[in-house]
Amino acid sequence: MGSEFHCNTETEKPKIILVHEPGLETRLAKADPIFWGFDPSLKDDQRPFEEWLEDGKNEHRIMVSVLQNEGINVPYVTFLLQQRPQEIIKYLNAQFAKVEPKIGAFETEVQNAIREAYEAMLESPVHGLLLGLESGKKFEQLPYARKLEVYKRLGTLMPQTSLYYTQDPVISSPSGLIKSRMAMFVRKQEPDILEIALGKENYVHRLRNGTEGGDVTMSSY
Repeated sequence: MGSEFHCNTETEKPKIILVHEPGLETRLAKADPIFWGFDPSLKDDQRPFEEWLEDGKNEHRIMVSVLQNEGINVPYVTFLLQQRPQEIIKYLNAQFAKVEPKIGAFETEVQNAIREAYEAMLESPVHGLLLGLESGKKFEQLPYARKLEVYKRLGTLMPQTSLYYTQDPVISSPSGLIKSRMAMFVRKQEPDILEIALGKENYVHRLRNGTEGGDVTMSSY
């Protein structure tokens, strides 16, 4: 009797599938799935976040096991990022410098929470990159509506709630990788993060926004 699970495409079996196991960065998505681009049915899931996350991790590991049993190489985004801490720090510094003028518009309490979170991100670059401003204790304790106001104003340094959809921010072509741009602003950092993980040297050219596509909108140049 054959396995219940199979891995194939219309052409041939893929050789590499990049994955990301869901982690603490999904907490806000569990609380507000529609805003963060998740399955809306999660809104009705009554399980505590910790229980939901443990089930999600287990399901992810089963999927990885199935892929590996098919002979497919399954690298993890987190493992690749761990090899490039200095690049992550450089990226975080650049993102913070870009939005620092906007921070002054918030009251002192929120300003302090943002700066504390940024320092925490630098202390643990991979964790900080994935968790965003939720890395800071003060920021984590802010009311959810206040957090959203900050994320909408800054447009960066937010938790990577959908990073496990790794097929969206990067396109594989015969000559190399292609960087995409995301239609949803909450996912705009994903192409940058995957470019860090996979190495800029492996990218052949970039795409800019166009009118086609769903989560990924693009046109080449």
